[in-house]
Amino acid sequence: ARVPRSLHFCLDETAYILNQLPQQTGREARKRCANLLTHLKFGSLSEVYESGLENYLEMFVKENIALAESVQTDYLESIA
Repeated sequence: ARVPRSLHFCLDETAYILNQLPQQTGREARKRCANLLTHLKFGSLSEVYESGLENYLEMFVKENIALAESVQTDYLESIA
């Protein structure tokens, strides 16, 4: 079994939006998003259960925070 579709959907949308933005900036944000998406696409529920659901979700949230910080740095701070 695979990880929840809602996580896939959100990251797919994020990747789509990041790819619509200017490519001369945002490399780190796109890289973080791609890594998260790859982890979700090729991960399995057994990996989630092995690490523990709470630990897995904590890691996922931390990675999303890092992605949000990259978006802020790459796109929002660059126009200020």
